[in-house]
Amino acid sequence: MGFFISTSLGMSVGIALTLLFYRRCENRFDSSRWSVLFGGLAGGLVTMLAQVALRIFGDTSWVGDGLIPVGVSANPHSPLRELDALWRPGPQEIMLYVWLAGAAASLLWQGAGLLRFWRRVDRESRPAGRETQKTLERVLREMDDGLLEEKAYTDNPPEVLVMPSLLGPVSMLCGPKLLLLDREDYDEEALEAIFRHELVHAYGKSVSGRRLAWALLGAGYWFNPMMWLLRREARVREEYTCDREANLGCSLEKRQAYARAMTALATPQKREAPGTAHMACGAGTLRRRVEVVLREEKPRRRWQNWLSTLLLFALDCAVLACAWGLFSPPGQYTLTEDNLLNYVGQYFLWEDMDRGALTELEGTYFDRMETASAPYGAAAVYTRFGSDIFLVFPEDAAAADEACARLAGRLSAALESVEGAGAWELSGDEAEAMRKMLALDGEAALTGKQLGVWQGTTGDGHGFITLAQADAPEGGAVVALLWGKRWAFA
Repeated sequence: MGFFISTSLGMSVGIALTLLFYRRCENRFDSSRWSVLFGGLAGGLVTMLAQVALRIFGDTSWVGDGLIPVGVSANPHSPLRELDALWRPGPQEIMLYVWLAGAAASLLWQGAGLLRFWRRVDRESRPAGRETQKTLERVLREMDDGLLEEKAYTDNPPEVLVMPSLLGPVSMLCGPKLLLLDREDYDEEALEAIFRHELVHAYGKSVSGRRLAWALLGAGYWFNPMMWLLRREARVREEYTCDREANLGCSLEKRQAYARAMTALATPQKREAPGTAHMACGAGTLRRRVEVVLREEKPRRRWQNWLSTLLLFALDCAVLACAWGLFSPPGQYTLTEDNLLNYVGQYFLWEDMDRGALTELEGTYFDRMETASAPYGAAAVYTRFGSDIFLVFPEDAAAADEACARLAGRLSAALESVEGAGAWELSGDEAEAMRKMLALDGEAALTGKQLGVWQGTTGDGHGFITLAQADAPEGGAVVALLWGKRWAFA
């Protein structure tokens, strides 16, 4: 979830810059190039959402590489079932639950809206007359080859229905393709314009299928206001694309007739039902759409088209680069007395964290865990291979003794004690690392003692936590929580 938060923040910055560039340069590129921009952006963001979902719900590990660490670390589940039963969600887990609830609500709202509209269609619509259906079939035959998907010509033509309660013509994009008219007495000029526009909505190669992508993005990033702005702009851009492609190869007179029909349909736009497209629009976008239809796009040289396409493709890449590289997952671990034991036996402490969250202790296999504060009054917390945890008390052995007593109490309350106090034989590497943790010279002798061993169950056997302490002659100490495991073989 930390990776998702960081990519969402970076994506917001990239989207804001993209929309600013788009509004400033809208008339500098032809309409087809902007369609490429929004289509590529939708595809890239859906791919990124899928990868983020794999990291949240799958077993994929990830180390953040962004420039600015943000957020709080996750509260891991202990590999021991007895400790995991005491687990309580932290801020990141709560955010995950809220996000899932919002995404589910968004999908349900869109699905319920589509079903409500389908019920209205069943109750209120009737088939259009034969002449209207023939007009649709003629317009379909006259449209440019290569503009629509092949199934527009191989399947039966979409059925035309009349539904008087509509504010204007509507095409159904989910399920069977339908074209809905609010009335049937349009003149021939207006009816042709309506059908050309709605056929591109239903079958156009440049727009077909993108509605699903934007619906998924809206559900996945429901909490992100920049995504809602981008979706709204992409929806308007879809209308521009349909206007442009519906008039490809048409004379100025035909395009003027199309603009008149669009103006006659202008109405204060209500919220669309999910899975539908409306040719009618409000005054806010009507002017821009008429300009797109009537504007004579000057033919460009091939190198100019390639250059503009590459520029807009680079803009898509910049948005994704902002999402992946501007912010990183958290740079500090949130360690408390309640969750410290959950970190024992975690082999992937670097997962979904910024690289700077673990700082290597030079010349050793130990890493310092960067934390805002350390539990039990320790000055620092170290880990070895992510499985063993070490609390450092440089000057206060009494505080280390108190921490050991409290940890022993917590372990005894949750796990089975299988071994008592004894000696802890420090290896040469362990002793050298602990001297560095305590800032001692290389000759200082450390005395190790084992305070107990506790056993719990894992998914495939038993796990053991050993509580030990290494004391320095000057009064400092290191408290160790050492992980061990025994597998159960059939």
